[in-house]
Amino acid sequence: SLLNYNGTPSRLSATSLRIAGSGVVAPPAAALGGELTLSASSIDVGDAGIRGYAQTNINTTDLRLSGGFDVDGKLVISAGQIFPFTQTAATISASQSITILANGEAPALPFSAGGTLTLSAPIIDQRGTLRAPFGQTVLNATDALTLGEGSITSVSGAGLTMLYGTIADLTLWYGNDLTAPLTAPPEKRITLKAPNIDARSGAVIDLSGGGDLLAYQFVPGSGGSSNYLATSDAVAIMPVSKVSAIDRQQVVHLLNQRIGEGHRPFLAL
Repeated sequence: SLLNYNGTPSRLSATSLRIAGSGVVAPPAAALGGELTLSASSIDVGDAGIRGYAQTNINTTDLRLSGGFDVDGKLVISAGQIFPFTQTAATISASQSITILANGEAPALPFSAGGTLTLSAPIIDQRGTLRAPFGQTVLNATDALTLGEGSITSVSGAGLTMLYGTIADLTLWYGNDLTAPLTAPPEKRITLKAPNIDARSGAVIDLSGGGDLLAYQFVPGSGGSSNYLATSDAVAIMPVSKVSAIDRQQVVHLLNQRIGEGHRPFLAL
């Protein structure tokens, strides 16, 4: 957790940030004061909390979540897009309010599938881009929920080709839980909960179809006798830009397939 004991403002800026704890989040602070501002091109958040600030501001292109993120006071997120990791249940909660703002044009769909993104606060003002491709989004406001003009709340996977789980014996399909075979693709759903919901003209709620989920099975042969991708911290370099690995595996995307004079490869993790 990030803690503020004296009510003074704080600012942290970097190219990329990762905020994660041990799974133990400090209890809410008794008094709130000052503002915390976090700025980076990409920000990854695991199970973490921010305590003691009256307002937390997050400025980023991609806000990627892999667990619970609990904030005291007001939370203002200015982001290109906010999304959960593949097959991950991610939660953003604030004790007073959550405001989502756009940060430039929304980027291309993230390499994510089957995740759940939940926002929970007394007041939620969604004016940015929330995405959970092939997954679920829940906006839970105890007082008021606003979907602003131009906002995007989407679970569509249109245009994505994603690796999602593995196949055993060419018959059983497994996701993260290797003891429970999958019987269907992940369900797409958007849930809006609030006593007062204001969906303004131009707000987009997207449950459209499209995209592909693929699974793989390793077969020993002349190319190798062991499955490298089954090892921890595996890294795969792929020659295409829209294929991603299953959860907890890392992919390096080569956006330019031809590398030669006049071509510079771009590696995107």
